[in-house]
Amino acid sequence: STHTEAAASLDALGYCQLTQVPARPGLWEDLARAVERLAAHGWPAAFVTVLPEVWELVQQLAPLIAGMTGGNQPTYEIFAWNIGPEEVGFGPHRDRDTLVDIPGSFRHPATGGSPKVTTCWLPFTDAPSTGSCLYVVPRPADNEYLSTETFHPTASAVRNALGEQDRQLQHIRALPLSAGEALVFSHRLLHWGSCASESSGPRISVGFVASEPGFENLLLPDDPGIPSLAQRVTLAAGQTLVYEHGLVGPRDQQLAFYFELFRRGEEMVDREYADKVLADYQAEGWLCVSTQDRFVSTVVQRVLAVAAKILTDKPCCQILIPTAEQWHLLVCSLCDALEGATMLANVVFVGDGRQPKRLEKILKRAKCVWPVAGECEVFESKLKSAGGLDIALATIGTNGHLAQNPAIAALLSRTREWQGEPTVGFGTLLESNQLFVLLCGTQDQAAATLCIGSEAPSETTSTLGTVRIHRHLTFILDEQAAESLSMPTDKYGHFFDIVSS
Repeated sequence: STHTEAAASLDALGYCQLTQVPARPGLWEDLARAVERLAAHGWPAAFVTVLPEVWELVQQLAPLIAGMTGGNQPTYEIFAWNIGPEEVGFGPHRDRDTLVDIPGSFRHPATGGSPKVTTCWLPFTDAPSTGSCLYVVPRPADNEYLSTETFHPTASAVRNALGEQDRQLQHIRALPLSAGEALVFSHRLLHWGSCASESSGPRISVGFVASEPGFENLLLPDDPGIPSLAQRVTLAAGQTLVYEHGLVGPRDQQLAFYFELFRRGEEMVDREYADKVLADYQAEGWLCVSTQDRFVSTVVQRVLAVAAKILTDKPCCQILIPTAEQWHLLVCSLCDALEGATMLANVVFVGDGRQPKRLEKILKRAKCVWPVAGECEVFESKLKSAGGLDIALATIGTNGHLAQNPAIAALLSRTREWQGEPTVGFGTLLESNQLFVLLCGTQDQAAATLCIGSEAPSETTSTLGTVRIHRHLTFILDEQAAESLSMPTDKYGHFFDIVSS
């Protein structure tokens, strides 16, 4: 009867609550404490799934979930959260929101009964309404539970589900749970974690996916039940890379470490899942950890050497940094290296465009200046009065953009607004004491050809051709970016650093 009641709630509402999950005394407190210890040492909550006790819970709940769904089995997809005061989890979403055949993802397509994919969410600490509990749009109020016909691309997920009338918002339901309870919900349930109040304790929890056998691939094809230690570490690293972007996550350097952990065990996981992890990591702008590490290290070493020389002659060194997301690891590493060399106090970072929010935390220890819309002339004046740029780190887009300057930027252009964004001028770059042009990964092969090849297209000559007249210019490329180039002979005597993998 327990299975029947749970299945009825799952079909009618899109979720069901389990009031008691059998567990040994003290288990929830132990698991919560483990997550807090991980956090104290800089590890994300997902690594609590390295503990076998978490997987024993999954195995213990598997028969109950199979009974209420008609056969869903754990897929080894699992994640954990540690939501502190005034923090939030993921925003409104559905666990499977890109399905083409939505009715086909239910065992009873016509009625949307018996979902083929479910999530079981287990809080290790109490999750009250003031402490980032889950909020949901119950199935009866959700216009898009079985269809996306009403979807409007400019509306929020909640508005798409409920419609435009404010009274529909009253259907939203809070689902507070206590430690030791569980929530099982359909892949089509619209849900989110609320913002925890300032006085609430951390909301620590874990969630795992179960699906109809054959409907989704198992993340561990050998279906070991309780994964081995190596498999658990690989999954924790992979899930951190896939999901951590939605939370207040670890720094880019740690992400590189987690990717290395994952790569060491990727042969144990499903191939499609491994490709997904790789794709998500590539979205950060890097293709290969070993190449990335060497490339970043090379750039940092070159910059430190030049900065040390400059600081023997003047009290401050101004360094232009790239602000695009794929270069955040480099910026963070450079900041750490300058601090370690006791030079950070004498360095000012200059952003090549508007300050991205992710860099706020990375550069909180450093002095940073950024061009602001409407104040470009003031910015340029302050930059010049401080002696101009000492070092410029410039990147090139495949369309010929140099440090966010357009391909046909004026030779003497100064900091200005371009396409609505403040941009350090091409002329300002050319006046820097040392210019490093950075090219990394296969995505930069075309840019390398445009910038270094013997002949550049006429429409890019203003930037890519002219940049070669800089008096102190070094191109730094990795092997992937340089793959299509024969080693250039350069009449201007430039330096070329090819970083081997």
